[in-house]
Amino acid sequence: MKNLHWIKAMDSYKLAHKLYVDSGDELGQANALSGLGGAQLENDELDAAQQSLREAMAIYAKLKCQMCLANILMQIGHLHLRNEQLDAANVSYNNALELYLKKKSSEGQADALACRGDLQKRRSHLDSAEEMYGQALKLAIKARDKVREGSSRERIGQLYVQRDKPEEGRQEFDKALKLYRDAGNIPGQTYTLLSIGLDQLRTSQLENARESFLRSLELDITASNRKNQATAHRMIGCIQVQQNELKAAEESYTTALQLYEQAQNRVGVAYVLYLLGNLQVQQGLLDAGHQSYLRTLDVYAEVEDSMGEANTYKAIGDLEMLRDLLEAAEVSFLRALQLYTKAGSRSCQALTHWALGDLYERKGAPEKAKLSFREGASLYSAIEMKSYETECLRRLGELQVD
Repeated sequence: MKNLHWIKAMDSYKLAHKLYVDSGDELGQANALSGLGGAQLENDELDAAQQSLREAMAIYAKLKCQMCLANILMQIGHLHLRNEQLDAANVSYNNALELYLKKKSSEGQADALACRGDLQKRRSHLDSAEEMYGQALKLAIKARDKVREGSSRERIGQLYVQRDKPEEGRQEFDKALKLYRDAGNIPGQTYTLLSIGLDQLRTSQLENARESFLRSLELDITASNRKNQATAHRMIGCIQVQQNELKAAEESYTTALQLYEQAQNRVGVAYVLYLLGNLQVQQGLLDAGHQSYLRTLDVYAEVEDSMGEANTYKAIGDLEMLRDLLEAAEVSFLRALQLYTKAGSRSCQALTHWALGDLYERKGAPEKAKLSFREGASLYSAIEMKSYETECLRRLGELQVD
């Protein structure tokens, strides 16, 4: 499924490239190849994009155009990221940052730092990600660039949510959305609406979340962004599951999976496989759910997504508890706990300690169960989730009475 907008753009860049070749204009050739590579990347033609961008980079290097080289290195970094080549992407972004520093480009530095922060976040190095996002934000404000400031605030908001600070996260999302609207930037608005919808979904504001996702989807269709369309369909499916509209949810997930596959977005594919596994388990299709989770684990391991792996191990543990496979469930829960600790998600750590408490109680290991409920209560207390803390303490009290 090709996008007519990008096909027309590619045709224009190819024609421009031919004209520049005929006239012997090397800089024009490189610029046309750079634009062509960007359009091919947007249209999910990754191999063709790599060839175009590499050819452009060779010409820019020959011409010693440092800003052009920095810009093309950023595009190549994006290409590596699409191919899940995280180390190669980091090298490209670092090299671009060095060139932007030499040319004293605040905008370029902000972009490179934000992308490096994304890589750190993917690898669960949250402190490093926060530092890089903060630096990018300062540079964007200095440059009076509303789009880049909005992008930095949206990223910082996501980090706050991951660190169990939803109020701070929502404040950043609201600031980002206003900045994007003021700048008339549609892609930024769609990303931020998705983030707001996710936050609303997390706090069970289902109708508000659905409205945010539908608004995002409308903008995504206008902008012809398959990845964002897929994400909106995926999250609408999550709402449909919560409202027990299981057939509609399956259709939403299937549409999302197709769009992610068309966009060659492996992380998105993993998200949907995980959700399909959840749906299959809810429908009593335990073998199918288990297979979906195993496929999900393979993709998350491939793309080095620790939180995704952790969530999937936790789901597999829950499934094994349903089947009374307690030893296997313990292994899955402990692996999830290790990954959640690495990612710094205290709410997920607390939930997994709770699950371990249930497991140890069923295994007849009360001391281990007490320790797990105590750890869960402590973590819930730290993040001020009082009702969950109370429930863990209640379970702990029952064990102590026994």
